[in-house]
Amino acid sequence: MNKKIIIFAVLISFILLIASTLLFLSAQQKINRSERSIDITTIDLYTIDELKEQMLNKPEKPNLLFYLIPISAFFGIFVGLLIYYLLSEEINQKEKNINVKSKTILNLLTKDEKKIIEKILENDGKVRQYELTYIDGLSKIKVHRLILKLEENGIIKKEKIGKVNNLILDKDIYYLLKE
Repeated sequence: MNKKIIIFAVLISFILLIASTLLFLSAQQKINRSERSIDITTIDLYTIDELKEQMLNKPEKPNLLFYLIPISAFFGIFVGLLIYYLLSEEINQKEKNINVKSKTILNLLTKDEKKIIEKILENDGKVRQYELTYIDGLSKIKVHRLILKLEENGIIKKEKIGKVNNLILDKDIYYLLKE
Protein backbone atom coordinates (compact mmCIF):
# COMPACT_ATOMS: atom_id res chain seq x y z
CA MET A 1 0.00 0.00 0.00
CA ASN A 2 1.20 3.50 -0.69
CA LYS A 3 2.75 5.19 2.37
CA LYS A 4 0.94 8.48 1.71
CA ILE A 5 -2.41 6.70 1.82
CA ILE A 6 -1.47 5.00 5.09
CA ILE A 7 -0.36 8.28 6.67
CA PHE A 8 -3.60 9.93 5.50
CA ALA A 9 -5.66 7.08 6.97
CA VAL A 10 -3.74 7.29 10.27
CA LEU A 11 -4.43 11.03 10.48
CA ILE A 12 -8.13 10.61 9.69
CA SER A 13 -8.54 7.84 12.25
CA PHE A 14 -6.72 9.97 14.83
CA ILE A 15 -9.01 12.93 14.12
CA LEU A 16 -12.09 10.69 14.37
CA LEU A 17 -10.75 9.26 17.62
CA ILE A 18 -10.37 12.74 19.09
CA ALA A 19 -13.82 13.82 17.83
CA SER A 20 -15.56 10.77 19.29
CA THR A 21 -13.70 11.25 22.59
CA LEU A 22 -14.84 14.90 22.72
CA LEU A 23 -18.43 13.84 22.02
CA PHE A 24 -18.19 11.31 24.83
CA LEU A 25 -16.85 13.89 27.27
CA SER A 26 -19.51 16.46 26.33
CA ALA A 27 -22.25 13.85 26.80
CA GLN A 28 -20.81 12.99 30.18
CA GLN A 29 -20.82 16.68 31.20
CA LYS A 30 -24.47 17.01 30.12
CA ILE A 31 -25.34 14.04 32.32
CA ASN A 32 -23.53 15.58 35.25
CA ARG A 33 -25.33 18.91 34.74
CA SER A 34 -28.73 17.25 34.50
CA GLU A 35 -28.09 15.34 37.71
CA ARG A 36 -27.34 18.63 39.49
CA SER A 37 -30.47 20.39 38.27
CA ILE A 38 -31.71 20.83 41.85
CA ASP A 39 -29.43 23.09 43.83
CA ILE A 40 -28.90 21.74 47.34
CA THR A 41 -28.66 25.21 48.86
CA THR A 42 -32.08 26.20 47.53
CA ILE A 43 -33.87 22.92 48.14
CA ASP A 44 -35.72 24.45 51.09
CA LEU A 45 -37.45 26.89 48.73
CA TYR A 46 -39.17 24.08 46.77
CA THR A 47 -42.46 22.54 47.75
CA ILE A 48 -42.92 18.78 47.71
CA ASP A 49 -45.01 19.00 44.54
CA GLU A 50 -42.31 21.02 42.78
CA LEU A 51 -39.67 18.50 43.85
CA LYS A 52 -41.81 15.61 42.57
CA GLU A 53 -42.33 17.38 39.28
CA GLN A 54 -38.61 18.12 39.04
CA MET A 55 -37.83 14.43 39.62
CA LEU A 56 -40.46 13.22 37.13
CA ASN A 57 -39.31 15.62 34.39
CA LYS A 58 -35.70 14.68 34.88
CA PRO A 59 -34.24 13.68 31.51
CA GLU A 60 -33.30 10.06 31.04
CA LYS A 61 -29.59 9.24 31.19
CA PRO A 62 -28.16 8.49 27.79
CA ASN A 63 -26.20 5.28 27.48
CA LEU A 64 -22.51 6.17 27.56
CA LEU A 65 -21.56 2.81 26.02
CA PHE A 66 -23.00 4.17 22.80
CA TYR A 67 -20.10 6.63 22.70
CA LEU A 68 -17.46 4.10 23.71
CA ILE A 69 -18.04 1.91 20.66
CA PRO A 70 -16.79 4.45 18.09
CA ILE A 71 -13.95 5.47 20.41
CA SER A 72 -12.71 1.91 20.66
CA ALA A 73 -13.22 1.35 16.91
CA PHE A 74 -11.27 4.45 15.92
CA PHE A 75 -8.59 3.65 18.48
CA GLY A 76 -8.23 0.15 17.00
CA ILE A 77 -8.04 1.52 13.46
CA PHE A 78 -5.51 4.14 14.53
CA VAL A 79 -3.26 1.64 16.31
CA GLY A 80 -3.57 -0.94 13.50
CA LEU A 81 -2.67 1.53 10.78
CA LEU A 82 0.17 2.95 12.83
CA ILE A 83 1.63 -0.52 13.40
CA TYR A 84 1.21 -1.36 9.72
CA TYR A 85 2.96 1.86 8.75
CA LEU A 86 5.85 1.15 11.10
CA LEU A 87 6.23 -2.48 9.97
CA SER A 88 5.54 -2.01 6.25
CA GLU A 89 9.15 -1.14 5.50
CA GLU A 90 10.31 -4.32 7.21
CA ILE A 91 7.74 -6.38 5.30
CA ASN A 92 8.82 -4.88 1.97
CA GLN A 93 12.46 -5.63 2.81
CA LYS A 94 11.63 -9.26 3.61
CA GLU A 95 9.74 -9.64 0.31
CA LYS A 96 12.75 -8.28 -1.58
CA ASN A 97 15.01 -10.74 0.26
CA ILE A 98 12.70 -13.63 -0.65
CA ASN A 99 12.78 -12.66 -4.33
CA VAL A 100 16.58 -12.43 -4.27
CA LYS A 101 16.88 -15.80 -2.52
CA SER A 102 14.54 -17.51 -4.98
CA LYS A 103 16.50 -16.10 -7.93
CA THR A 104 19.73 -17.26 -6.31
CA ILE A 105 18.33 -20.76 -5.84
CA LEU A 106 17.27 -20.92 -9.48
CA ASN A 107 20.65 -19.60 -10.67
CA LEU A 108 22.45 -22.38 -8.80
CA LEU A 109 20.48 -25.06 -10.64
CA THR A 110 21.38 -26.47 -14.03
CA LYS A 111 19.06 -26.07 -17.00
CA ASP A 112 17.69 -29.61 -16.60
CA GLU A 113 17.23 -29.20 -12.84
CA LYS A 114 15.27 -26.01 -13.50
CA LYS A 115 13.00 -27.95 -15.85
CA ILE A 116 12.31 -30.51 -13.12
CA ILE A 117 11.65 -27.85 -10.48
CA GLU A 118 9.32 -25.97 -12.85
CA LYS A 119 7.37 -29.16 -13.55
CA ILE A 120 7.05 -29.81 -9.81
CA LEU A 121 5.90 -26.21 -9.25
CA GLU A 122 3.27 -26.60 -11.99
CA ASN A 123 1.83 -29.53 -10.01
CA ASP A 124 1.66 -27.65 -6.69
CA GLY A 125 4.91 -29.01 -5.29
CA LYS A 126 4.21 -32.72 -5.88
CA VAL A 127 4.76 -34.87 -8.95
CA ARG A 128 5.23 -38.53 -9.80
CA GLN A 129 8.72 -39.41 -10.98
CA TYR A 130 7.58 -41.01 -14.23
CA GLU A 131 5.85 -37.74 -15.25
CA LEU A 132 9.24 -36.05 -15.41
CA THR A 133 10.39 -38.38 -18.19
CA TYR A 134 7.90 -36.65 -20.50
CA ILE A 135 9.89 -33.40 -20.32
CA ASP A 136 11.69 -32.74 -23.60
CA GLY A 137 15.36 -33.66 -23.52
CA LEU A 138 15.21 -35.78 -20.36
CA SER A 139 15.52 -39.55 -20.38
CA LYS A 140 14.65 -41.89 -17.52
CA ILE A 141 18.29 -42.22 -16.51
CA LYS A 142 18.93 -38.48 -16.65
CA VAL A 143 15.80 -37.79 -14.59
CA HIS A 144 16.90 -40.42 -12.06
CA ARG A 145 20.36 -38.85 -11.68
CA LEU A 146 18.96 -35.32 -11.43
CA ILE A 147 16.48 -36.43 -8.77
CA LEU A 148 19.27 -38.04 -6.74
CA LYS A 149 21.27 -34.81 -6.93
CA LEU A 150 18.28 -32.67 -5.95
CA GLU A 151 17.46 -35.06 -3.12
CA GLU A 152 21.05 -34.92 -1.81
CA ASN A 153 20.86 -31.12 -1.78
CA GLY A 154 17.59 -31.22 0.20
CA ILE A 155 15.56 -29.52 -2.53
CA ILE A 156 13.17 -32.42 -3.05
CA LYS A 157 12.09 -35.42 -1.03
CA LYS A 158 11.29 -38.81 -2.55
CA GLU A 159 8.28 -40.67 -1.20
CA LYS A 160 7.88 -44.28 -2.35
CA ILE A 161 4.32 -45.44 -2.93
CA GLY A 162 4.37 -49.00 -4.21
CA LYS A 163 6.39 -49.02 -7.41
CA VAL A 164 5.93 -45.29 -7.99
CA ASN A 165 7.94 -42.45 -6.47
CA ASN A 166 6.27 -39.19 -5.49
CA LEU A 167 8.61 -36.23 -5.56
CA ILE A 168 7.82 -33.45 -3.12
CA LEU A 169 9.51 -30.07 -3.28
CA ASP A 170 10.82 -28.81 0.08
CA LYS A 171 8.03 -26.67 1.52
CA ASP A 172 10.27 -23.65 2.23
CA ILE A 173 11.65 -23.73 -1.30
CA TYR A 174 8.15 -24.25 -2.68
CA TYR A 175 6.87 -21.10 -0.97
CA LEU A 176 9.93 -19.15 -2.08
CA LEU A 177 9.57 -20.17 -5.71
CA LYS A 178 5.77 -20.14 -5.91
CA GLU A 179 5.57 -16.35 -5.56
